[in-house]
Amino acid sequence: MYKKFTFIVVISIIIFGPIGQFILFKYTPIYNLNLLTKLYDDAEWVKGKPKVLIMGSSHARYHIIPSEIAKMNKEYEFRDIVNIGENAASPFEMYTAYNKQKEKFKDLEIVYYTLEPHMWSEKYYPYNTYEKIFLNYEQWNYLEKHHKKQNEYFFPFQAFISSLKFSIADRSKTNGYTAIKHKKFKTFSKGSVAKQIFTPLKLFPVSHFNMQYLGKLKKEVEANGAKFILLETPTYSWQKRYAAEAIEYDNTLIKELNKELGPTPVIGSFWAEDYDLRYKDYKDDTHLAHSGALKFTRAMFYDISEHKRLKNNKIHHTFTYRFKADKNKEVLLSILKPDTLTWHTKDRAKIENFDHSIKINASSIHKNIHFYTKIPLQKEINSVDINLTLPKEKLKMISISLKYGKEYGHFFIKPAEFKKIIKLYKFDIDKSSKHFDFKKINALSIRLYPYQTETITDFTLKSIKFYRRSSLK
Repeated sequence: MYKKFTFIVVISIIIFGPIGQFILFKYTPIYNLNLLTKLYDDAEWVKGKPKVLIMGSSHARYHIIPSEIAKMNKEYEFRDIVNIGENAASPFEMYTAYNKQKEKFKDLEIVYYTLEPHMWSEKYYPYNTYEKIFLNYEQWNYLEKHHKKQNEYFFPFQAFISSLKFSIADRSKTNGYTAIKHKKFKTFSKGSVAKQIFTPLKLFPVSHFNMQYLGKLKKEVEANGAKFILLETPTYSWQKRYAAEAIEYDNTLIKELNKELGPTPVIGSFWAEDYDLRYKDYKDDTHLAHSGALKFTRAMFYDISEHKRLKNNKIHHTFTYRFKADKNKEVLLSILKPDTLTWHTKDRAKIENFDHSIKINASSIHKNIHFYTKIPLQKEINSVDINLTLPKEKLKMISISLKYGKEYGHFFIKPAEFKKIIKLYKFDIDKSSKHFDFKKINALSIRLYPYQTETITDFTLKSIKFYRRSSLK
């Protein structure tokens, strides 16, 4: 097939020349031959038949972590959740990716599509490998003059050649998620968001082409019995500028969305404070670093079953959606003072009460020191905070185990994670503890692993706090 394809291209170049090439690739279906390559085949690497599919651009790829979702939702395994978000991906790209690998998606239960206003304007076409061919002469002239873009209007053949793709990166190890690091970045200045997205709006309207394909994608997903949800992901300062500068554009956008998609659930938020995100949690103004992706994923996907029950609603201004953090807000259940508990150890350790705390000193340690206690039964637990002071010696690891009945939940904390307060979530439990039910706890044990020493000096345990989600009754 590729030999025939190459032959057609070569003959076209020879016979038609520059003018013929322009007409051939601009106004005939031959340009669509690029879709016969691996262009927009973003789900080729997917293995098996997933049940949860995350789609969209880099705001899907860098912001949503399948492994974390699997930890929090026991009805799903890691293999059931995939993220096929791709950099600069348009709705047409995602629709194409879905259909190129349609057999893999027959068992889907829920699809999340990241809502990205700044990428759904025709002004974003230069970043879309396929769609850039749609830009007219006036639009290219404006982009050349005001945005220093190279005018490609008269070179559709070159656009065609550059769009050909013959390989896809394998992202199956993380099921599509890509972690990125924080870097210093500048925030958006006044007027910059409007300039980036749509100015002037008459020249660069919302892409009707892409809105149509987003609607087609939703219809196909729902026809297969899956839930389709639009998901907003948080930015650092972009959302403030967008809310102030892009009301006219957003009016057009939501009109198109309601027309092409119909009533659709929208969850999430563009607002960083809804997820307790800080500057260090971002790679740049619109992309989360790994620490931010963890916060966002854990807050947004804590219970997927709740999303399945969402009703379809009319879509409103995109910047008005807020994540109701109070729903997942943690409520303090109880505080245990270590000196009120009875502690045990089989090692050569001295445990003494000290100002409502306990202090541990030990010598002649072989590999680790272990101490443990029974605690009053704690029910409906979401997380545990352990307030401590590290010993004078360096530790290579702290192991904390929670117990209920015969089952243990093990947590292994490495030096990079040592803090004054160690927070334990159910989704941080080691894989060896897959049968442990985090909701009930009646015992706790701690092991300290010193590094190149046989002593522990003044390790202090100050308090143990138990929390649950405010939505739990």
